[in-house]
Amino acid sequence: MNVHFRGTRGSIPTAQTGTDITEKVVSALLAARGKDLRSEGQIREFVVDHLPFHIGSTHGGNTPCVQVDIGSEEYIIFDAGSGIRGLGQEIVKNSPSGNTIHLFFSHFHFDHIQGFPFFAPAYIPGNRIIVHGGHENIESSLRNQMQTPFFPIDFDSFQAEFIFQKHSPGDSFNIGDSEISIYKLNHPGDSYGYRLQQGDKSVVYASDAEHPKLAHGKEYDYLDFIKGADLLIFDAPYTHSESISSREHWGHSSNVMGVELAARG
Repeated sequence: MNVHFRGTRGSIPTAQTGTDITEKVVSALLAARGKDLRSEGQIREFVVDHLPFHIGSTHGGNTPCVQVDIGSEEYIIFDAGSGIRGLGQEIVKNSPSGNTIHLFFSHFHFDHIQGFPFFAPAYIPGNRIIVHGGHENIESSLRNQMQTPFFPIDFDSFQAEFIFQKHSPGDSFNIGDSEISIYKLNHPGDSYGYRLQQGDKSVVYASDAEHPKLAHGKEYDYLDFIKGADLLIFDAPYTHSESISSREHWGHSSNVMGVELAARG
């Protein structure tokens, strides 16, 4: 099982600024002092193998989209923020048609769906896209953002086959040799988390959730949902002080809460 983070930013995509790029270049040149970098191969090896990740690459930027590769020909994707655009281009490059894609939505706030109209496989006949979610209005939520005056073409411009599957908290189902279960999270308008179990490996995608005071108690059933997971993907945009004061009831959490729940789960 491999997990690929295609987008992790909340609310809006964030591009690198000119200042950001300048600082990366300066840091890279400082790190290169005294190195033998006469050939292009040596330079590339240095950048890939020796520069710290935050200097030699980028992270964040795109809004939420996470791909889980279970070794199957079917794709599993969680959320369709702006990060899904690049993933869609990769899918089409590898195999334009004949793909089966499972697309799971946590909820339909704009940062989790804004990349969906730019998902290239949706425009190609022969692809099948199975849309999963816990909300009642899955299809209409995706159609609405592509209506006039918000978008130049509508949902019916897609040529792939679409199947919409509504799930309830506690449901579990299989994709290949993996089992997926769903959990209702605490977020304005509701949000849903997913646990994917493949053999003895598991990943929990639990984006956009605020954990109430009862989270500190022993009876918090979220702990059962994440128990023993190898990877917990957790929403933590706030400091702890913000999460219990100025940002309380906004539907998000903190790194402190994430560490506590992961340690207890």
